[in-house]
Amino acid sequence: MNYHEYSFSWNKKSKHKFSLKVLNWLQQFSTFIFLDSNEYNDPYGRYELLIGVGVHHDFQQLEDLPKNTWLFGHHEFPASNLENTTDWKSCFFFQPEIVIAIPRNAVEGVLYSIHENPKWIYQEIEQSEIEDYQPPFFNHFEKGQWSLNFEEYQKSVSAIQQWIKEGKCKELNFCVEYSWNEEILHPNNVYHHINQSNPCPFSFYYKKENMHAFSTSPERFFSLTESVLRTQPIKGTIKRGETATEDLKLQQKLLADPKERFENETITKMVFEELNAMKSSPEVSIVKSLEIHTFPTLHHLISTIEAQFEQRPNLTEVFQALFPMGSMTGDPKDEVLSLTHQIEATERGLYSGTIGYQDLSGAWDFNVVIRTLIYNEAQKKCSFHTGGAITSFTNADREWEEIQLKASFFKETLNRTY
Repeated sequence: MNYHEYSFSWNKKSKHKFSLKVLNWLQQFSTFIFLDSNEYNDPYGRYELLIGVGVHHDFQQLEDLPKNTWLFGHHEFPASNLENTTDWKSCFFFQPEIVIAIPRNAVEGVLYSIHENPKWIYQEIEQSEIEDYQPPFFNHFEKGQWSLNFEEYQKSVSAIQQWIKEGKCKELNFCVEYSWNEEILHPNNVYHHINQSNPCPFSFYYKKENMHAFSTSPERFFSLTESVLRTQPIKGTIKRGETATEDLKLQQKLLADPKERFENETITKMVFEELNAMKSSPEVSIVKSLEIHTFPTLHHLISTIEAQFEQRPNLTEVFQALFPMGSMTGDPKDEVLSLTHQIEATERGLYSGTIGYQDLSGAWDFNVVIRTLIYNEAQKKCSFHTGGAITSFTNADREWEEIQLKASFFKETLNRTY
């Protein structure tokens, strides 16, 4: 299918204003994905802003996806059984009616449309009003409940550590959910304030009918361009310091922490082996190990694993090899998935799944769905998951404190009064 194109001048100084206009204009559509890399220094990223709007064709199987055309979509974390899929659907991709693409370091953006005269669409966006509503957005956050209370969480951590002693797994990524009833009146502004408060390279706002997801994800699942695949698992986290000196000391502390290093090295080795086992027989290498990446509120340890193929693999083969991603499961993956379904109180759904795109060149890029608020508009219900890797080193009290710290981001960002 051919798209009509309209090029427009772009200046990153106008990004804030343009983003607000686009987010307001998007509210008339039932389905869209808004991806923002937030000017992050990412050598593998292709776009500063990328937005897919409206459903021209949809697909629910990876093997049905066409090549070398615009596609956007998601794959959920595997459910414990087929009856437990959520309102997002397990796998959903769509060929959009409209795409807005602003490449990195570009002076022009391009609006693609299946309709004639895409210039009219651009003019409609430019004429859109800026509605920048301010927090607080929540009134009932404190009335929410965790899927497990602290005592139940402690018992679950002990059970996982017993599995580790028995040799059933080396580490398991254990998650809990917080949910509450709330009506969000201005979802575009909720996303805008989340993104402004914690700008990360894989930030997104995804709307699919009555479901909304607002994310500040820092993690890439994988990118695939031509014959090179790169995956970048995050394992290892510490907060930012209040001064430059404290910040540096915390980075050094993170890099020296045996628990954090063990988590990262375990998952990196597992991903390396998964790529090495692919039928396409790629040449696999760890190009960056235990590299500190700094984000607005946290430092992370990220490793980069690269696979070079003689013949580019299809998306189904990549997902069969790597999904769900090791950073959100544990090791060994198949055993950990079974254990996860036994011990977690709720389905993860979109959380720890992936959202991504294919562009006209055939390049793919997928994120990891973490740091994500889910809003069910029909049920007027908000929720988010959070968690971390449980190993033999894990202290349950410390992990629970970290969970509360991660949860406080949504509360403080969206309840803050200016």
